[in-house]
Amino acid sequence: MFFYILILLAACMVSAIAQVFLKKASQKEYGSLIRQYLNIWVVSGYAMFFAVMVLNIWLLKFIPMTVVSPVSESLPLLLSFLTGKIFFGEAITRRKVLGAACIVAGIIIVIL
Repeated sequence: MFFYILILLAACMVSAIAQVFLKKASQKEYGSLIRQYLNIWVVSGYAMFFAVMVLNIWLLKFIPMTVVSPVSESLPLLLSFLTGKIFFGEAITRRKVLGAACIVAGIIIVIL
């Protein structure tokens, strides 16, 4: 089961990276609406989200849903704080840290 938990954690990281791709896409100007949604950043971001979704469904065969669901829904939020700071210089405020602590506590309570 440890192997599948590692895959789940990796999938959460991919989800956070996908969010970085979509943020990158949103910061650019495009000549048309089609180019705004059909560019490498957007297509790659949504492809990663799709891959993570498929992986999560597969992981449900090996890990209880009470573990997969809270981790796959919450951990990318925590990772997005870090990726936002690393890639975009976004501030990590006390409120965000408090929110992250609540998320971690919630995951621990639900899983244990």
